[in-house]
Amino acid sequence: MNYDGTLDWMLDEALGMPETLHAILLTRDGLLRARSEGISRDEAERQAAALCGVVSISRNTSGFCGYAEDEPSPPWRQTLIEFDDAFVLVIAAGEGSYLALSATERVDLEACSFRMQQLVERLGKAMSSPDRSGADRDANDRSATDRGTTTRTGPDRTVGPRTTAARSGADRPGAGGAA
Repeated sequence: MNYDGTLDWMLDEALGMPETLHAILLTRDGLLRARSEGISRDEAERQAAALCGVVSISRNTSGFCGYAEDEPSPPWRQTLIEFDDAFVLVIAAGEGSYLALSATERVDLEACSFRMQQLVERLGKAMSSPDRSGADRDANDRSATDRGTTTRTGPDRTVGPRTTAARSGADRPGAGGAA
């Protein structure tokens, strides 16, 4: 599915929060599906390609979280990129799609993540992108309605409502209980 502008309106709605800048909907292979009004098509396409790479890298770091190579990776949920004065938040947005939003450092990240999750849940089917590679559906790309929405973003930040239990250190392969 190529960019045709028919889904742009929903991204403008996602930007209805203070301190948000731009939003794009992209496919797992880096194609632009939709963009908010304030970002040019060329810039949105460039960001879609870049963010596709960010998601790929993020999804492949589960081993760093204690999952064994032969253990199925947990579903990727979201990635937060933090700059001195801005954030980029990327979340799974239906099968084969991701929703990305940029905002200033003053944005309420929890409210922003919640608003993005609501948008994905409400418009999930419209946000999905069919797999063009012919490969089976990736377990890491489950739709938003199939997954929880908790993400730790730093020592004092949790983005999204807590709906899943965290893995304890003892559950991780190679972790010994006491230090």
